[in-house]
Amino acid sequence: MERLFFLCPNTRRTVDVGVETDIDTLLRIRTNKVRAECPACGRVHEWTVRDAALPQATEFSLTLLARDLRHRGGSTEHGKHH
Repeated sequence: MERLFFLCPNTRRTVDVGVETDIDTLLRIRTNKVRAECPACGRVHEWTVRDAALPQATEFSLTLLARDLRHRGGSTEHGKHH
């Protein structure tokens, strides 16, 4: 299951409004809207599901990138390779 995070338009903070879904459902509902009270500013916002951040997917991608760079002996720091 993926937890969806959205960006508060008032504070620009990433917020968790309690929406969790599997990837198949996420792909089917990506054009749907989520309306919820924002934990960052307390106001009600409406977000489109496709605008959600997916921390687990991002973390997985970064893990794969780091593993690939270690395998190559490279570094992401300023594009330098060791």
